[in-house]
Amino acid sequence: MNKELQDAVNALDTAISEIAATEGVSVVVVEDSQLSTVASANNNSICRMLSTSDDFGESCKKFCGQVYDRALKSPKPLKYRCHAGLDCIAVPVQIEGKKPLVAISGRTFTKADEYRQATERAITGDWRHFPPTSFFENVLLSSDSTALEKAARRVLNLIGKLPESAAKVKDSESTGGKPKIRENRQVAVKSWKRRKEIAEASEWRSRLSAILNGGYREACVEILEFVEDRYGIGSSAWLEVKRNSFEKVLAKGELQDQKIQISVAADDKALQRLFEREYSVELRERGTKRSKESESMRLFPITGGGTIRSALVIGEQANNQEVVTALARLCASLAPELEILRLRSELSRREGLEYAMFKFSESLKVVDTEEFWSDIMRTTAELLQAERGSLLVYDEERQSLVVKAALGPGANEIEGFAGKIGERISSKVWRTGKPAIVQDISKLSMAEAPEHWNYRSKSFISYPLLVGTNKIGVINLTDKAGGGSFEDFDVDLLDSVVPQIAIAVDRALLQSKAGEFEKLSVTDSLTGLLNRRYLEQRLAEEIKRSSRHGYPMCFIMIDVDDFKSYNDAFLHPEGDKALKIVGNCLKDTLRGADVAVRYGGEEFSVLLPQTTIEEGETIAERIRHRIESTRFPHRQVTVSVGIASLTLEINSTEKLIEAADAALFEAKRKGKNVVHTFGGRVNEMRTGR
Repeated sequence: MNKELQDAVNALDTAISEIAATEGVSVVVVEDSQLSTVASANNNSICRMLSTSDDFGESCKKFCGQVYDRALKSPKPLKYRCHAGLDCIAVPVQIEGKKPLVAISGRTFTKADEYRQATERAITGDWRHFPPTSFFENVLLSSDSTALEKAARRVLNLIGKLPESAAKVKDSESTGGKPKIRENRQVAVKSWKRRKEIAEASEWRSRLSAILNGGYREACVEILEFVEDRYGIGSSAWLEVKRNSFEKVLAKGELQDQKIQISVAADDKALQRLFEREYSVELRERGTKRSKESESMRLFPITGGGTIRSALVIGEQANNQEVVTALARLCASLAPELEILRLRSELSRREGLEYAMFKFSESLKVVDTEEFWSDIMRTTAELLQAERGSLLVYDEERQSLVVKAALGPGANEIEGFAGKIGERISSKVWRTGKPAIVQDISKLSMAEAPEHWNYRSKSFISYPLLVGTNKIGVINLTDKAGGGSFEDFDVDLLDSVVPQIAIAVDRALLQSKAGEFEKLSVTDSLTGLLNRRYLEQRLAEEIKRSSRHGYPMCFIMIDVDDFKSYNDAFLHPEGDKALKIVGNCLKDTLRGADVAVRYGGEEFSVLLPQTTIEEGETIAERIRHRIESTRFPHRQVTVSVGIASLTLEINSTEKLIEAADAALFEAKRKGKNVVHTFGGRVNEMRTGR
């Protein structure tokens, strides 16, 4: 490349960098349909990762690659949305000595639904294998397509449309070797107001860039510091949206001790419209009238993915229009960076949740040991980093809550105790079936705990254990490690694990009543598994719960292949031994919340609560493989497996059993020793076939 051409490319790179920075979008210039890049500025990190990956690179070429040819032929800027949900505008450009180029502006999310779908794909979907830090290093968000269109117009004004354009680079002799790109004078000449806006944005971005590798909370602290330094506002607060309400999480000055209660919900449409116009909302005490002299507060909503996530509140200069306008502009510009930090935090939280869930599921395998109650209590406390807790179960004979396990000081004194234990909080939680999450109990109108209990923290969680509508008990946790308070993340953890705990506790309670088991015929005396009578009751409860909450659920039917010939060849006692081994394989393979049942004869079934069909197929295949690889006394034993899931059509106990049984029949017809899913899918990956 000669010097004149290199200078032109360098000038192009400098110019699009300025456009990308001021408009908050990406600008990438490519020279062919393979997306060979000539110049790039502020490229979306999602695009970088997807376009260079083996799995998604072809999809990127299909969209942005084909746009190269289409943009050169299009009489106007070409708008499109790529496979990742990013909105783009492509325009043709020209540099003398280079073949026609195409500038792609945008690569930003402008629709909340597209953004939410992208985050879910990254957290639990087909993008989850990408490193979160790199994948969300520079995610671009816009409230609408205005910034994209403006960037595209500036690129056209900067460079020109096609070789015929008057902006085409002149010969190097006539330009004196200067860069061969001419910018429209109207773009080059900025007003004083625009320069001021850019200066404010630049100052903010320079401060924020230093903490982008830190955490979301640190960024929020920095925002309050910036507001004080730049605008002299010493009284400010940061609100977070939790359960559709604004809650104060940080504050400076007089707002530290002032209660901020906002009656309007975070998803209020009027509030959304205000923010779309870069306005704020004035906060006044209910019943007071506005006067020019009176100081009020003002709230500036901050969105992410089309949803209000947080808000800045100022307690000074709330009626200063210049300051209000500047802060509204600031909140609009910092929203994308904050959303990136929030998303990183969310990904880290989800990863931690998945790992915690895995460890917890593994711990539930001790359900049949003598240490079950203490193990459940200890594992749950470790999960939430609580140093103290208790597990209470309702005793029908005593008609009160009984402590089955306790952790922390005085634990040995209260285990097995009924009496007044749980009177203050647990009894109410058990009756209502609603959890109580408190950050500071001293602020509640509630009787204080006895002094000798020596609680070190004022924060606690009391969570009900329910199986369908059946109230099992309550689990209590307090004294969070480090002296902190329980937060939303702790609630999310309990929301995920409590259903498993409740099922495991319910099963343990049933198993502890061996005599009553025999009387009610809910266990199988040969294998020790639950039997068909218990299954039908539990299945009905689980279907109701899953339908009400939208949880997935699967049901498996299992039949021992050629069991009659096994009995005939080795006699019934040996057949019983084989069935016991099959039952043990189920116990060892399944998760703690799963329910294994001897359905009858050589048939078994498994209930899989909160399990998708894909997860259910994996578990079914694990069962099939475990039995196939287990050593039996006389010869190899295999099973055929049928699986079905709860759907709008398969929505009752009878229909779910019939569907799984039909899938089992197909598995037998396919040659046995296979897993077949109701609806047609069959897994024939097995040894020796």
